[in-house]
Amino acid sequence: MARQAVAVVLGALLLVAIAAGAQWGVSSRAPLPIDLHLALLGVAFLLYAAVLVLILRTELARPVMQWLMLAAILARLVTLAGPHRANGDVGRYLWDGHVLAHGYNPYAHAPADAALDPIRAPFLYQALNPDYNHIRTVYGPVAVTVFAVCTRLPGNPESNLRAAMTLADVATIILIVLLLRQCGLPESWSLVYALNPLLLDAFAQRGQVDALMLPLMVAAVLSLARKRPLLSGILLAAAVLVKAAALVCLPILFWADWSIHRRNEATRLAIGFAGTIILGCMPFVSAGLSAFDGLRVYASQWRANAALFPVLEALTGPTGARVLVTLCLVAALLWLVRGRRDFAGVSARLALLFAALLLLAPAVFPWYLTWPLPFVPFALARRPWRWFGAAILVWTATSLLWYARFLVYPPVDSPYLSALVPPLRAACARMPEPWRVIEYLPVLALALVGVWRVRRSRRFSACDTIIEDR
Repeated sequence: MARQAVAVVLGALLLVAIAAGAQWGVSSRAPLPIDLHLALLGVAFLLYAAVLVLILRTELARPVMQWLMLAAILARLVTLAGPHRANGDVGRYLWDGHVLAHGYNPYAHAPADAALDPIRAPFLYQALNPDYNHIRTVYGPVAVTVFAVCTRLPGNPESNLRAAMTLADVATIILIVLLLRQCGLPESWSLVYALNPLLLDAFAQRGQVDALMLPLMVAAVLSLARKRPLLSGILLAAAVLVKAAALVCLPILFWADWSIHRRNEATRLAIGFAGTIILGCMPFVSAGLSAFDGLRVYASQWRANAALFPVLEALTGPTGARVLVTLCLVAALLWLVRGRRDFAGVSARLALLFAALLLLAPAVFPWYLTWPLPFVPFALARRPWRWFGAAILVWTATSLLWYARFLVYPPVDSPYLSALVPPLRAACARMPEPWRVIEYLPVLALALVGVWRVRRSRRFSACDTIIEDR
């Protein structure tokens, strides 16, 4: 009973911390300064960690679970009601949607193209980063279509976009509950995803498009678990048409369908996937192969907050690093398709494969850590894989150090925590990129412990779950 009461109190405190971080209910519509915002997010993550321990070690009473889920939904609404935090991606989202809504092909025209002069709305074009105006869109057709709808709906397009991402985030919670139920795992573990503060910062406050990809991926796994491979392929293709990162799911789901179900079932998944990709791309075929120029530039030039890629690049050069990354991902995939075959295990494998991709990627922004998050509860359910799930959860917190660099690179005013800025700048002068060191050390340490525990377990996929430890 005491643990149940503690869970209720922690849920309330978490909601208060998030509301304060979102600056909800005050007269100013400007977001909090980044220093205070990060401090409150740190408090929220500490409270989240405490709630997480109770969720995984205690069988929560139904009313307590319902309260925590209500707190998670209220936290999203509170954040959505607060001011939008500056995000250069949102300007590009709305521009691409504006272009499509006026009948132009965003895959054929970069923002700076003269062909777009007739529709060059100043309030949208001025919000773009001029350094990237020569690059065509990197977002998928489904994402660009949603952007277009947000520009056409009444009201502020930014608010419409944030509301759409928040709705997608809530849909992901519902689908995780259904998938946990399908796999025979406690529904309360959906709170591992629902209460994570990173989601609120990324989706309800910043409006990142990754929110659209997550429910489609979870729905694809759920459909496959319910023996609907054609629908699963369609949903997975829709996720890829939001962001290409969802392609990571394809080999795992195809392997699962082939090994758990029958061969013709896997064929139906492939047909649904390929057919949806073709149909989704057909309206934009006028751009030809140049439609992939944006993705090509992103893959070849973007560098930000990477973990292992800079080491590989320093040792082998850019081309060698990409070859090594590809080989490492193939090796990780072959390692992950061994062992027990069930859909809880399939979901856990997706979390691990996304984590491997992010550790090897040349660019890792905080919102990228949302990709494996829906599948982390399933990794926590497997005794040898708990350490990998813990590593991902720790990473969702430490990834926010990406924003801390803006206090010192370049220097900005820090009205609330100004006393901390001079020592931070001094530390940065002595140690290049200290944020990446602090961000990745605990993540890599937990991942290495996970590898050791898996090897020690003698079998790759143990089916024991945390339920037995309660």
